Amino acid sequence: MNRNHLKISTFVVLCSLAWFGFILGCKNAANPLGPYDVPTATSTITTTSTITSTPTSTSTPGAVNVTVNVNYAGNAKTGITFDLVDPSGNTITTTTNNTLYSFNPSVYGNYSVNIPTQSIYAYSQSLLNIPGPGNYSVAFSNGTPSLTVNPTTYFYQSAIGYSLPMTISYTSTGNLNVPAYISVSGLPSAFGIQPSVPVIQANTSSAVTFFRNACYVSNFSIQFAAQDSSSGPLGISTLLQVERGYTIPVTVFYSYNAAMTHVSCIGAIGAISIIFNVFDQGLNCSSYEPYSFYGSGNADTNCCTGSVQFDGVSGVSAFPFGEAFPVTAVIQISGAEAGATSCGFSIPVSFGYPGGQINTTLSFPNVFGSASSSLGQTEFLSTIY
Repeated sequence: MNRNHLKISTFVVLCSLAWFGFILGCKNAANPLGPYDVPTATSTITTTSTITSTPTSTSTPGAVNVTVNVNYAGNAKTGITFDLVDPSGNTITTTTNNTLYSFNPSVYGNYSVNIPTQSIYAYSQSLLNIPGPGNYSVAFSNGTPSLTVNPTTYFYQSAIGYSLPMTISYTSTGNLNVPAYISVSGLPSAFGIQPSVPVIQANTSSAVTFFRNACYVSNFSIQFAAQDSSSGPLGISTLLQVERGYTIPVTVFYSYNAAMTHVSCIGAIGAISIIFNVFDQGLNCSSYEPYSFYGSGNADTNCCTGSVQFDGVSGVSAFPFGEAFPVTAVIQISGAEAGATSCGFSIPVSFGYPGGQINTTLSFPNVFGSASSSLGQTEFLSTIY
């Protein structure tokens, strides 16, 4: 009886200990003295978004009206054909300007309006944005054209055949391409240009060659002017200054021959021939002499009466002369002062050369030393130009 009672008592104690341990294990670790943990239920909700695409509306192309106007040199032009090209490169139509053209485009966007080469016009193009139905217009104009030459000053050299490349530029602020035909004025025959009539498209340049083909020593300017293919002026021009790029030394010589009937001036009758020649260096010309010679019509004498003729002409005259073209002055002598034993002469002369002139006097103190006398070539004057 006692043994059974002990077994039951032991079982009760063990169960009590087990239950007490379970209770301790459920205590809140963060707060051991607080209430027991209570299980918490957690709810999770997942949201799924749905994107709906709205179709893009594409407009149906409607009627389009296009007018093309051409203005050249301030005047409206008619009868010019043009092409209308869509953004895909397809030619829609070919028609004439100032005529309203209507069509239903298959696509909107940037169209090209082209003027093919015709009459005085070269190929020209303008873009036209057509965003939708409506009336549109395109204007072509040659704007404000200008002409320039480079270099602006040309220095030529002495060698025949000397050449210099140049560039003529033709610009225009407009969209109408009118080719310029270049003409030249003021060009001496000693010079040339190749090509002789350059043709230049708008906003481009042309290379030309300016060359010397004959003798020349002076400075000059030439004008380049532009006109269209029908010889209508474009109203533009430019000047090129041309200058000699080297110096030329020149010397004038004279010689004379006196033939008299007496050894003195008393009763003298006869003539003196004076020949003037010019020699230059660097001119390289045998057929061109740019000089002149002026002589007085009367000789200043101290015993005789004399008159002067230059190449057979009395009075003040000018003669072109040079190495191949000498000038001869003949002094005709008549009468004498009583008792004179010698006779001298002085002749005012002027030597003209490119860019200048020298005035001087040629003097002969005594030209009658014998029945006949002569003097070889003597330097008279010299200069450099």
